[in-house]
Amino acid sequence: MKKLFLCISICLSFAFSASLDEGLGRYEAQNYTQAATIFYDLCQQSNNAKACFFLGFMYESAQGVDKDETKAKSYYEKACQLKQANACFNLALLLDKNRQNKQADLSFYQACVLGHKDSCVNLGLRYEAQEDGSLALDFFQRACKLKDAAACFKQGLLYEDGILVRQNAQLASRAFTSSCELNYAPACYALGKIALEKKNQADAKKYFGKACDLTHLNSCEEYKKLNTQPSVMMN
Repeated sequence: MKKLFLCISICLSFAFSASLDEGLGRYEAQNYTQAATIFYDLCQQSNNAKACFFLGFMYESAQGVDKDETKAKSYYEKACQLKQANACFNLALLLDKNRQNKQADLSFYQACVLGHKDSCVNLGLRYEAQEDGSLALDFFQRACKLKDAAACFKQGLLYEDGILVRQNAQLASRAFTSSCELNYAPACYALGKIALEKKNQADAKKYFGKACDLTHLNSCEEYKKLNTQPSVMMN
C-alpha cells in the first residue's frame, strides 16, 4: 500500500512537471490563452512559482488575458513569496512605476537575496543617489559577486573617489580587476591609468590593449601613445 502511495506521488509530480513544460510550450508558440489556463491551474493548485510568475507577466503584458496590473501584482507577490527571483524583480518594477518606493525597495532586496543581480545593482544605484555610501557599496558588492561587471566597476569608483566611503586605492584596484576580468572596458581603462601613475608601462599597455580590443576608444589612443614610447619596466 505504501509503495502504491509512493508511486502515485511520483507520478503526480511528473504530471505537474509535464504540465509546466506544456504551458511553457504553449507560451513559446504564442498560444497565450491556453498557456494562461495551464499556468493558472499550476499556480492555484500546486503553488508552482514559475507558473505564477508567467501568469503575472501575462496580466501585465496583456498576453492571452486582459491587461490587469492588480492581478499581475498579486501573482508576482505569490511567486516572490515562493522565492522566484524574477517575480520579485518584476514586482519591484511595478511598485516603482506606481511610486510605491519603499515597497519596491523591499522587493528589490528580496530579489537580490535570491541572486538577481540587476536588483542588487538597482539598490546600489538608489542608495548611491541618496548618498548612502555604505549601503550602495554593499549592494554593488553583492552584484559583483554575482558576476555583474558594471557593479564591480561602480564598487571600484566608490573606493577610488573616497566621497561616500573611505578612500582605499587597493580595494579600488581589486574591484576594477574583477570588472576587467569580466571584460568591462572602462574598468580595464581605469587599471591602465593606475598603471601609468605607477609608471608601469607593461601593465598599462596590457590593460589599455584589452580595453581597446573591447572597443574603448580612449584606451586605443593610450595604447598607441605607449607604442611610440621606449619601454619602461618596473620591478
